[in-house]
Amino acid sequence: AYETYGKDVHFAAVAIDAKSDDAAAFLERKNFTMPAYYAAGEQLNRDYHVDAVPLSLLIAKGGRIVAVRIGAMTG
Repeated sequence: AYETYGKDVHFAAVAIDAKSDDAAAFLERKNFTMPAYYAAGEQLNRDYHVDAVPLSLLIAKGGRIVAVRIGAMTG
């Protein structure tokens, strides 16, 4: 999706439960090309109500969460 819609939609991977080196190695193994960020601490979890990982969020302009998917996505 990033390669197809990356000019119109901002995609990002955010690792909150792993060391940045571990997350970077995972993204490389899976050939993810989207930007990746590493968030330490609990603030991001509180801000976006993260109760489980993996978690995918669709966030509209202004920061409103419009869709949530818990669990891994394939395809």
